[in-house]
Amino acid sequence: MNAVKFIVALAAACLVPAIACGGVPAGNCDRPCLIGIAHSYLDALATHAPEGLSMAPAATFTENNVTLKMGDALWKTVSAVDTNATIFADPAAQAVGLIVAVREGARPALLAARLELVHGRVDGLETIVARQNAASFLDANAVRGAAVLNAPVAPASRRPRAVLTAIADSYFRRLIDPGAPMPPFDPRCNRIENGVQSTNNPHPPTSSPLNPALSRLGCLAQFETGALTFISKIRSVRYTLVDEEKGLVLASAIFDHDGVPHAAASGNAPRLSANLPSPMSFVVDELFKIDDGRIREIEAVISAVPYGILPVRQ
Repeated sequence: MNAVKFIVALAAACLVPAIACGGVPAGNCDRPCLIGIAHSYLDALATHAPEGLSMAPAATFTENNVTLKMGDALWKTVSAVDTNATIFADPAAQAVGLIVAVREGARPALLAARLELVHGRVDGLETIVARQNAASFLDANAVRGAAVLNAPVAPASRRPRAVLTAIADSYFRRLIDPGAPMPPFDPRCNRIENGVQSTNNPHPPTSSPLNPALSRLGCLAQFETGALTFISKIRSVRYTLVDEEKGLVLASAIFDHDGVPHAAASGNAPRLSANLPSPMSFVVDELFKIDDGRIREIEAVISAVPYGILPVRQ
């Protein structure tokens, strides 16, 4: 089955959560309202004042797959919030998400957040914070793909949410199974992980777990090598937000890395470096930019967690 037929089949079968199949009715907060909620959250975070955010009585908060009291963790330790956030909204699901650089004292970090609303009030705040001590690589000085991610997709090049989600799903399937259909990559596709450009990078940093030869390749070329299968398992994938206007899909997942060296599928494929020699898992928020049915940009925020950790959200 080729990639196009695979995507159509997924969309037709609706092998995605109900949110991506039109199962969630429109709520009472439109797009500008949701974007306003995101800015209110950033203002409240910067001033350590969760009470500045309109929240439902039983609102929940998670950071790096742990349920915490609203106002704990990054709420207390953040010292600066970048003014250039990537913000994406899903009125049908009553959710808004963002990726932004933050600081804890002098230490940079990256924050991915998703806020769920009920009747215009925040009912759930789910965050991933990539910090240097919990990420195998990090360059949190900027969200490098922000310009591409924030740009609206031309109306003729937009796709319905089920198709957008199916395209993102094809990426995860191929990542762990070299025999799965190839995702539809735009020739300009880039992947950025924790602020580090891990594709088409002529001068890749030594902090990346991919060796320099692999980091210089584009999205399609990397997948063709079969060298990305160091990820042992991808679990608990949830497509938690779809912004059809910007062509964005936010996926939350857990990646397992069992620590066992994996030979590349091709004898000529560049090898991964030895930066990840031990078993570990990662909580991941991966944002896909899809334009005209092809993956144009991937921005991931990743934090290490104990190997085999159970998801706090299903």
